[in-house]
Amino acid sequence: MKKLILSTFACLVSATLLHAGIVENGVYRIVNAGNNKVVTENVQTGKLYCTDKGSDTAYEQLWRVTNTSGDSYTMQNLLTSRYIQA
Repeated sequence: MKKLILSTFACLVSATLLHAGIVENGVYRIVNAGNNKVVTENVQTGKLYCTDKGSDTAYEQLWRVTNTSGDSYTMQNLLTSRYIQA
């Protein structure tokens, strides 16, 4: 698992991912650099929120990041297989 640190408070904005440069396809825990909170999906509701980092098996905090074309990416939750919607 890789750790991707976002540089702005808006940790749920996928455009911020682009400012990190080229991101390799892989599994990431997305961390807000401002407050060290982690993007987490509520398994029941599908809503996203930021919370403290869980264990390495906190799959609701792990995201498969895939480059779809050039500077476009998808972010899919490892536990639920749902995607972050823009």
